[in-house]
Amino acid sequence: MILDPSAAIELLLRTDKGDQVLELVSAEDAEIHAPHLLVTEVVQVMRRQVRSNVLDVSRAAESLSILSELGIQFHGHLPLMARTWQLRENVSAYDATFIALAETLNQPLVTADARLGNAPGFGATILVI
Repeated sequence: MILDPSAAIELLLRTDKGDQVLELVSAEDAEIHAPHLLVTEVVQVMRRQVRSNVLDVSRAAESLSILSELGIQFHGHLPLMARTWQLRENVSAYDATFIALAETLNQPLVTADARLGNAPGFGATILVI
C-alpha cells in the first residue's frame, strides 16, 4: 500500500481514522511504500500543530519517531515526475506524486482525504479511510 500524509497523520496522532490505518499497516503481509515527500509533509503538519499549540513538542517528536519505525519503503521522485506532471489538471503535484507511485507499484493509495478519493483521471485504487 501507499501511505499518504493525511493517513499517516491520522495514524501518528492515534485518531479513530488512525486506528483504521493501524489495522492496514499491521497486517502480516503489509508492505508500506511512500515517496520521500511523505516525511516532509508529515513534519510540516507536526510543525504547524506545535506552532498553533494544538500539539506539544514531545508528542510531535514521539509521532515522528513512530513514523521512522513503520518500515516504510521510500521511493525517489524522479521516476514519478512524468506521471506527476500528467496529473496536474486533477490534483496537486504533492498528491500526484503519491498517486503516481500507487500506479507504478499497482498498490492502493491509503488516504484520509475524501476529496482525493473523488478526483478523476488516474488508475490507482484509492482507499479513503
